[in-house]
Amino acid sequence: MNQIINTENNNIQKFFEMEERYSLFDYQTKEGIKYWDIVRYEIFCYIISNNIFIQKNRKRNLLFIYKIIKYCFYLIIFLLKIFLNRPHYLCFICSRNKDNYGRNLDIISQDIISRLPYNKRLLIETFSNNNGKGQFSYIFNSGLILYKYLFKLKNIFHNNCDYYEIIEIISKTFNISINDKLIIDTIITNNINRYIIERNYYKKLFSLLKPKLIFMTQDGIQKGMFNAANYLNIPLVELQHGFIGYSHPVYSYPQSILRGQILDLPKYLFAFSHFWTKTINYPVNSIKYIGNSYYAKKITKKEIKYDIVFIMGLYNNCILSLIDNLLKLNFNYNICIKLHPAQIFNYNNILEKYKYTNNINIIRNELSISKLLSETECIITVNSTCIYEALHNNVKVFLLKVPGYYTMQNIYDNPLVKEITSAEDIISLKNINIINQKNNITYFEEFNEKEFYNFLDKHTSLC
Repeated sequence: MNQIINTENNNIQKFFEMEERYSLFDYQTKEGIKYWDIVRYEIFCYIISNNIFIQKNRKRNLLFIYKIIKYCFYLIIFLLKIFLNRPHYLCFICSRNKDNYGRNLDIISQDIISRLPYNKRLLIETFSNNNGKGQFSYIFNSGLILYKYLFKLKNIFHNNCDYYEIIEIISKTFNISINDKLIIDTIITNNINRYIIERNYYKKLFSLLKPKLIFMTQDGIQKGMFNAANYLNIPLVELQHGFIGYSHPVYSYPQSILRGQILDLPKYLFAFSHFWTKTINYPVNSIKYIGNSYYAKKITKKEIKYDIVFIMGLYNNCILSLIDNLLKLNFNYNICIKLHPAQIFNYNNILEKYKYTNNINIIRNELSISKLLSETECIITVNSTCIYEALHNNVKVFLLKVPGYYTMQNIYDNPLVKEITSAEDIISLKNINIINQKNNITYFEEFNEKEFYNFLDKHTSLC
């Protein structure tokens, strides 16, 4: 493969070798928290792809105090609903999509929720960008939000520099700068603080509710929730929410890490199909291939509305630059820009940027990916679960070759996939007819209802 791919793959391998050589998973804080698994995702993203997730601390002003008062009110509602509904099944949903009626929808947990008795389930929404009603009745996770605000107000922050040695190990392995060390130091501190908050909160919540089973869709990296469930011996099931693979450190561990070795993992993973886990070591108790009816359903092709759909994500600048260069080349075909659900806040800025163009439409979450795939000939992105949705439905995919696209190496040989580096590549490839070949790979299996009910019966009775 090209130099970018080789470099990225070598760095991933080097990262895993570093973890094993220096036994990083054994490192602890003074409080006894084994913290490497808690911080490794963001450190990996920074070292390998130069992605930073650091958030600035907000000042304590009147707005801060107002938010605390507001969430105290929400907490009262939250507690009332909890006491009125002691659930057998607790579901943490992340409603990044809308249904045909504009209601919030978590397409990942929909199969599960619809098969749990209404009076024995409690749905807690974790997606903070969410407004309005959902397809299923839920409550917001306002208790956690208030808990975070009170934590900040009390200034109870973990900030002891007992991870100097681990930063030096990273520095020696990847030859990073002093500035990189400072950023990694901040990453570690922020992640440990978030972990402590969430672990303590969920221990209190789970102790109060005493659910028999917990189902969850990831919204961020919820290690604290996993730890709390394991501490209380409550089985927790993570539902695969998107791309997982060798290059995704949340789901990919060195082969030396065994089941039960890490406490900050779910007990079970429900996966879309065997395709996703055949190249990874995800040391949960068990992986079950339950499938997902939303993803498995084939689209019905409609009249082509967009010649190209650009899928946004962590690579906004790269993709927007590509679009700008297309416009400079007088590309007059219809373009759709689909924002990632977690980046809807960029909508107004992008709308302003392209307000003088008449061939660009910007979509938030009012249209699903499957809807867009039925109305387009091609998608362009760097890495996304949307790529597999497109291939599942025989839609052409142009992969933009920038650092990060290496994660898609398991589909490079698919005839529907073409690699691009420039706007000129798009123009030259756009009208090439790619013969659809039979897809022998199953990315998404139908939801296995029998397997799900067997799992449910083993853990709890519906009576």
